Amino acid sequence: MTRHRLPVLTDALATIECVVVDTAVGGTHTVFIGRVVEAAARDGEPLAYYRGSFGRLSGIKETAAYEGTRDWVLRRAHLAEFSDELISRIRATAELVRTQDTRSESALTDLLDLSLRFHAQIVSGAGSPQLTATYRQLQAQAIWRDSCVIDTELWRAGAVFVEEIAAAITARDTARAKRALRLGAEHARDAAVEAIATLGGAA
Repeated sequence: MTRHRLPVLTDALATIECVVVDTAVGGTHTVFIGRVVEAAARDGEPLAYYRGSFGRLSGIKETAAYEGTRDWVLRRAHLAEFSDELISRIRATAELVRTQDTRSESALTDLLDLSLRFHAQIVSGAGSPQLTATYRQLQAQAIWRDSCVIDTELWRAGAVFVEEIAAAITARDTARAKRALRLGAEHARDAAVEAIATLGGAA
């Protein structure tokens, strides 16, 4: 019990205590309007509820790590040190992304897998097998599978950025590659907003 004699969950990360100041009836529901008299919060990992199931916010952290690791490689590694063999593999994967069918859910899964391979190849340019392995373990692809809808034009547009990144790496032009990554990240953000809106959410 709180000092206002209200029961609260012992392990709650945040509590808000209110005094009812008004009510509104709508059909079979009564809405209670309260005035906050006490609020408290503590550190911890919140439990999230999304699309009918409980989970945690680790996906957000992993997406940030996914993008940050790839960008760190391009900031710290010299494209001049990328081997011809690695660049050849990056170009080949970019071509597969460009030609990948996006008209079905299974095709989208294949495209996401190719995207992971493409960016993991870039990360491997840092010369750290441990970094590359950790990068591959991130669940960013699973997040996209869970939240995205099929939109052929949207994904075709995204493939353009993969082609540009590959071309910049082939030319060993770090500034151009970073610029393409930034534009690609902005496109991915817009795609996420559109997907959320299409699924009935608010971005």
